[in-house]
Amino acid sequence: MLLGLIAARVAAACALLLASPTTADVFSPAATITGTFALSDGELPRELTARVQINGASAEITCPIEKRVWRCRVPAAQFDLRLQLPEYAPIYLWRQQPPSGGVLNAGEQRLERGGSIAGWIESPRGMKLADAEAALRVRSLGGTGESSLMTAMTTKADSRGFFQFRGVPRGAYAISAHAGDAASSATIEVDVDGVREAELRDPIRLVPPIALDVRISPHVAPGARPWKVVLQRPVPGSNFRAPVTESAAGDDGSWRYRAPVGDYVLLIAEQSGSVHHREELHVDESTPPISIALSLVEVAGRVKAGTRPLKAKLTFSMKDGTAVGLESDADGQFSGVLPRAGKWNVRVRLVDERMYFTAVPVEIRQPENGEAANADVTLPGGAVRGKVSDEAGKGVEADVQLFRDGRVIAVTASAHSGEFSLYGLADGAAAIHAEADDAESALVPVQVSEASDAIVNLVAARSRRLRGFATTRSGSPVTGALIRCVAPTFLEQRETTTGSSGEFTIAIPPQTPALDCVVLAGGLPATITRMPVASTSSPIQLVIDETFGTLKIPLAAGIRPYVGHDGAVVSLSALFQPRVTGPPPGFTSGGYEARVAAGAYDVCPERVPSDGCRHVLVAPMSYVTADITSHAEKRP
Repeated sequence: MLLGLIAARVAAACALLLASPTTADVFSPAATITGTFALSDGELPRELTARVQINGASAEITCPIEKRVWRCRVPAAQFDLRLQLPEYAPIYLWRQQPPSGGVLNAGEQRLERGGSIAGWIESPRGMKLADAEAALRVRSLGGTGESSLMTAMTTKADSRGFFQFRGVPRGAYAISAHAGDAASSATIEVDVDGVREAELRDPIRLVPPIALDVRISPHVAPGARPWKVVLQRPVPGSNFRAPVTESAAGDDGSWRYRAPVGDYVLLIAEQSGSVHHREELHVDESTPPISIALSLVEVAGRVKAGTRPLKAKLTFSMKDGTAVGLESDADGQFSGVLPRAGKWNVRVRLVDERMYFTAVPVEIRQPENGEAANADVTLPGGAVRGKVSDEAGKGVEADVQLFRDGRVIAVTASAHSGEFSLYGLADGAAAIHAEADDAESALVPVQVSEASDAIVNLVAARSRRLRGFATTRSGSPVTGALIRCVAPTFLEQRETTTGSSGEFTIAIPPQTPALDCVVLAGGLPATITRMPVASTSSPIQLVIDETFGTLKIPLAAGIRPYVGHDGAVVSLSALFQPRVTGPPPGFTSGGYEARVAAGAYDVCPERVPSDGCRHVLVAPMSYVTADITSHAEKRP
C-alpha cells in the first residue's frame, strides 16, 4: 500500500501499468541485488518475498536465503525494494540501481520480530521532510493522563517523508507527527495484529499553526483582573486533556495564540481558577475569531444546615464545565459573581470540618432592580453519626460516604477514635460505607430523619486485591484496556487498567462473591463478563473475544438501559469509551451502537429482568437491534 502511494504520485494507477505491454520488459531480470541479515534470534527461512517497484509499477518475486545471505534477480534499473520474512517487520530499500548484468550489495540489514507500522508525512511547502518526526503512543482507555500519553516509539521521516515503526507489539496505538511548529492535523488510530504490517492509507499531513483569536466581554474579570485563558487538547481514546498553553488576556479582553490544527477545549477563567466559560472547538484554516460574551451576575447568599450557619468553600458548577468558587464566612454569608443566571449545582466543603456535600441544587434568577441575585444554599436538618471500627473493635480513621439513588451525596472523615457525624441530610432511605487505606466496610442501609440522628456502626475489614491478566483468545496480552466493574457490595463503579503484559489489579470488599465487568480495549470489541472471586489468590484469567458484531440500542427519555451477557449485568453507560469532547463514539440519531463480542445478550429497561427485556444473538460481523423504547411509552 505504501508503494502504491508512490505510484499515485508518479503517474497512473499501478494496475494499469502492470497490464501495459512494457511491463514484462521493465521487470525482466537483468541484474542481482544481494545483502546479509544480521544475526537473528532464530533460524531464518530459506526464502523471502520481495516487492519491486519501478515508476509506479510493482511486482512480487521470491528470493533465496542461504547462511543469512539473500539474493534477488532484479531489473537493471532504479527501483524500490521491500523485503518481507515471516514473523519479522518488513525492510525497505530505496532507490537501488544494480549495474546491468552485475551485482549490487545492499549491505547488512537488521531484522526485528513483531509488527510494523509504516506511512508517509506531507509537509507545508518549504519545510524539509527530514525534520519531521512521527510519534507512536499506546492508545489506553484508562489509567492516568500520563499513561494515556505514554510514547511507545518515535522515529524520523526520511527525505521523502517515509517513516516506519518496526518491532511493534500487538496492541492499539495512536500516531501523530510534527516538524518544527507544524503538526499533524489529526491523530491516526492504528491497530497492530501479530506481525502483519499496518500501512497508513493516507499520508499524515502537517499543517502550520493557525492564528486563534479570542475576544472576551467584559474585558476583565471580577476585581478588574485580567482573564486567564487556558487551551487544552483532548488525549485520543481517553477522558483526559493535555495542557497546551495558559496565559492572561489583554486589558481589552483580547487573546491570541498560534495553534496547530486539531480539537481543543478553551477555558476562560479568573486568576483564582474559577472557570466562567468552557468551549469545545476545532481549529483549522477556516476558524474565525471567537467572541465570548459573559452575562455576569452578582450573587449574595447564606449557607446553612437547618438553622446552623456554615463556613464553607462553595463551587457553583454546570454540566458544560463552568465552575466558580466562592467562600462563606463564619455566619454563612458569601457574595461573588457568576457567569450567568440559571440552575446550578453547588458543592459545599466545610472549612472547619472534614465534610462536603456533592451537589446541592440552587437556581439563580437575575433581579430586575440591579441588586445582587439571591443564592442561598440551604441544607436539610437530618444527621447520621456513628463509629468506624476494625475487626478487633478498634477505631479507624476512614472516609465515610453516604449514598442515595446510587450517587454519593455527602462525605466526611472519621476521627482517630473512629467516630464520625454527617449532617445537612434530607429525610429518606440511604446507604453508608467507610473506606480506609487497605480496608472498607460493607454497604449499610440507614434511614435519615430530621427528627432524630441515625446511629450507624461500620466495620472496616481488609480489602481484597484481585490480580489478573487480560489476553485475547489467541493468547496475546491486552494492553491499555479499561476494566469497569460493579458488585452488590459497592455502589460506585470501580475501574482499573491493564499494563504492558495485560496485568491488572482491583481492590474490592472482602465479602464480594463476583464482579460484573466491562472490558474496553483499543482495537477489540467491548466484552461484558462475570468474574467470580475465588477464595484462592490465583490470578484471574480474563479472556477477550476477537470476533464481534454490532449491537444497536435505540434510546428513549426516561429509560437507562442495562445489558446482560455471560451472567453479568451492566449499565449501558459502562460501554461508553472515555471522551473529553462531544459524545462517546457510537452515538447516532437512532440510538447507541456498540461493537461487542459475539454472543447472546439481554437488553433491559431496568437492572431487574422484566417483560420489557429483549433477548438478541449477536453473530460475528452481524448488526442486531434490541429495541426497548416501547417500554418507555407504557410508563405512567
